Order: sequence, then structure tokens, then C-alpha cells
Amino acid sequence: VNLLRKFGSNKMLRKIKALFMQRKMLNIEEISQMLKISESALMGMLQILIQKKFIEKIEFDCKTCSSGCGSCAFANQKDVYKLVR
Repeated sequence: VNLLRKFGSNKMLRKIKALFMQRKMLNIEEISQMLKISESALMGMLQILIQKKFIEKIEFDCKTCSSGCGSCAFANQKDVYKLVR
């Protein structure tokens, strides 16, 4: 059972990597919809790719903005990741 789980996650990691190679930057919602997996399951796989320095999370600097998050285009995409290598 563990081998099956590992094989399945390796296959999914390859799919996620391929998406980043194509698009360079993605948010968690996009990846989840494209691969038809839950965002919570996806988070664990993204953490693996972060640890391997394949991707990194983009941190938006909202301190300089005074308009509020309601009108911010980035607020809807708070979980954005980009390709590192």
C-alpha cells in the first residue's frame, strides 16, 4: 500500500513539475483545478518541491498598499508559486 501511495505521489509530482515548466508561475487554485486534486493534498506536494528548491512561494508585499485587500488583484491569488530552476 505504501508503494502504491509513493508511486501515485511521484506521478503527481511529475505532473506538477511539468505544469511549472510550462507556465513558470501558478497559484494553488489553478494547479488544483488542472490536476483535479484537493488544495490540501496539493499543499504537501508543493512543500516537497519547495524543499527540493524546484519552486518557491511568492510573498507579496502588502504593507505598501493602502487601498485594502478588497480591491487587490493579488489578494485572490495569495498562494502563488514560481519556478526556481
